[in-house]
Amino acid sequence: MLGYEKIADAAHDAWILKILDGVYSETARALSAKHHFPLDEQLAFTLTSKRKLQDYTIVDFIERNARDPLRKLGPDDRLVGSARLVESFGIKPENLATAIAAAIHYVSPGDAFAVELGRLRAEKGVDYILENICKLDPKGDLAMLIKEKIEMLKGMGYIK
Repeated sequence: MLGYEKIADAAHDAWILKILDGVYSETARALSAKHHFPLDEQLAFTLTSKRKLQDYTIVDFIERNARDPLRKLGPDDRLVGSARLVESFGIKPENLATAIAAAIHYVSPGDAFAVELGRLRAEKGVDYILENICKLDPKGDLAMLIKEKIEMLKGMGYIK
């Protein structure tokens, strides 16, 4: 989407950092509420995770992490599952919805699952992906927020 190949490079981009920090905040608040952890401890853990992502000595590639977006967009996987958890605690998953919107538009010609996702998006549309892959009601709050974020990313020129 933005042309980065390595996680550490992307994790230093100001716009991505804003989204990443928002995702960490949303999930930390939900996990703290769910598991009764002190919020400050959960936020400290997220800082450790963020430092790992930003560490240039840990060479990890976006393509490896983004591989198989169909699975990662599943209802209980890291993206939609996290957004649903966040919502269940009354927190609006603004940043997770942005990540989901980007994942729905992930392009990687060498990844058969990303190619299939692109075919589904082109032939059946985003609502089909939301309903059949993410298992979300296309008219529900989370799906509507994701579609809003897709339009935002289009407006920014990040996706087509």
